[in-house]
Amino acid sequence: MVVVVCVCLSALQITPVVRMIENWLWDLRVMSITAPRSSEPGNPEIVVVAITEESLSRFPYRSPVDRAWLARLLHSIAVAQPAAIGVDILFDQPTEPEKDNELQRTLSGMTVPVVVATADGDGQLTAAQTTFLDRFLPASSRVRPAWANMITDRDDGTVRQIFAGKNSLAGWRSGMVPALAEAVGRVTVNVPLPFALNPFTDSQPLGVPVYPADAVSVLPPSWLAGKVVLVGFDLPMSDRHRSSAASLYGVRGGTLPGVVLHAHALNHLLSGGVLVAPTMGWQILALALMALAGAGAARLDLPLGGRMVGIVIILALYWAIAIQLFAGQGLILPMFMPSIAFILSAGAVSTHLWQQAKQQRAFIENAFERYVSPSIVRELTQAPDRLVLGGEMREITYVFTDVAGFTSLAEGLEPQQLCQVLNEYLDGMCRLFFHYEATIDKIVGDAVVGFFNAPVDQPDHAERAVKLALAVDQYAESFRVRMEAVGYAMGGTRVGVHSGSAVVGNFGGDHFFNYTGHGDTVNTAARLEGANKYFGTRLCVSQATASLCPDQVFRPIGEIRLKGKRKSLLALEPASVEFARSDHFGRYLEAYEALSADREKAGMLFARICADFPEDGLARFHNQRISGGSHGNLIELAEK
Repeated sequence: MVVVVCVCLSALQITPVVRMIENWLWDLRVMSITAPRSSEPGNPEIVVVAITEESLSRFPYRSPVDRAWLARLLHSIAVAQPAAIGVDILFDQPTEPEKDNELQRTLSGMTVPVVVATADGDGQLTAAQTTFLDRFLPASSRVRPAWANMITDRDDGTVRQIFAGKNSLAGWRSGMVPALAEAVGRVTVNVPLPFALNPFTDSQPLGVPVYPADAVSVLPPSWLAGKVVLVGFDLPMSDRHRSSAASLYGVRGGTLPGVVLHAHALNHLLSGGVLVAPTMGWQILALALMALAGAGAARLDLPLGGRMVGIVIILALYWAIAIQLFAGQGLILPMFMPSIAFILSAGAVSTHLWQQAKQQRAFIENAFERYVSPSIVRELTQAPDRLVLGGEMREITYVFTDVAGFTSLAEGLEPQQLCQVLNEYLDGMCRLFFHYEATIDKIVGDAVVGFFNAPVDQPDHAERAVKLALAVDQYAESFRVRMEAVGYAMGGTRVGVHSGSAVVGNFGGDHFFNYTGHGDTVNTAARLEGANKYFGTRLCVSQATASLCPDQVFRPIGEIRLKGKRKSLLALEPASVEFARSDHFGRYLEAYEALSADREKAGMLFARICADFPEDGLARFHNQRISGGSHGNLIELAEK
């Protein structure tokens, strides 16, 4: 944003195209808001007497204007007793001596204040012209010099500001000499006016009367009495200046005589209607606020269409504020470059956020594509804010799997054979994990470990885990049978499932990505997987998980107390639909219920189940416990 503000501020100061656009918007406000006001009756104390082509056509030479005629014109105006006379004519060279002397005598004998235009050698007059001008103007208390200068825009030549005046070192006019409008205003109101460097409205109509010089002698004296009379030229090819109207209506509709512009400036000084030009501070503030707004708009958490609407609303709001400040306070704020600052800032931040999101998506894809299903990767890349890698406490369900006796199998296989068997087995396992949208934590040898409900929310995480356990059992048994058919004695796959709280995040440091979980939930799931070898089961699920699966049928294994734990937990074995409906399942439940109530009955029932279903390892486990003198359903595990 700092770069954007600096670039836009520099463009506002040094780029002609930018300045011309800002000027056009300036002129548009002037013509649409301020100009209609100037069409109302203007200051009745200001009158313009214009020397036109008709006046000059009667003289043998056009320039300098006939000074005897001018002397009579000024005398006629003075007779009417105006408040002051402002002469926007330079007397910088001699004409006919008699006529020059007559004008000098007339100026010296003025009974009303007279402000006469002056200039200097600063690119305006030669040394000879300056010397003549200083000698020509009489050193009278009634005659005061004033600069006739106009401030024209360096890009399009339009007059948009009032010239305040400047110091002069020339003779009797040494010191601070005000501009023509300023000097006449001081004479009129008899109080010092502040030097105005501010813009003003310079569009037609002015709202003050303009009389031809030839008509002054026949005008009723009351039309001039007590008023400020400005005398100057109104010629088609001389002393004309572009006004704000020229930007909208072309040169023909927007050029004004210099004397009219002086009258316009005086009108605004006397009426207090001067506009306030934007200082450097205002420009920086406007650019900074819009750059900040652009950055904020880029961060709106909205779809692209909604974001575009928001951008348009913010831009329209700024323009409305700028127009309101102009209409109400006369403050001219830049409009174009702050809008560009808004767009550039929004674009820069959007690009930054896009690059950030792109890197985040790439990171997520690279980090997770091997560990979670593609659907979860897509979900994370579309909403990366849902991913917390720094570590968070979550309710998760862990699944541990391991192949019984795989170490012995590996020792009897050639490396190539081992890789082929293991890769085929793991490929099928990972497919199942991905199918149920589990996150694969790690693969250690033949063991596959995963969890649910992280990194994305899965409200049914326990049900997914149990379904995965059943699918793994079905796949692993079929794989084991296929391996035995080709001579590879592969054991069954044991699965442990447990739900609870765990800290989940990237625990691999800066150089190794390891999105995993830590806590008692993880350890318990691992130990349930290992407990299968004692129970003769392949699937062991905790009550914490089973309670979250109302549609799944389980048969109880027992209340087990893991080594190092004070509290026991109920372990269960998920049953398939077919098994849950079988007589075998019902007989097991009856035998299990008798464990606590009737040890002899339980022993008899489990013995019969073992005789009828010798493949039921869990029934065999309980039968052996009873035969060994144990009773009840509490099982102490001596090993981890």
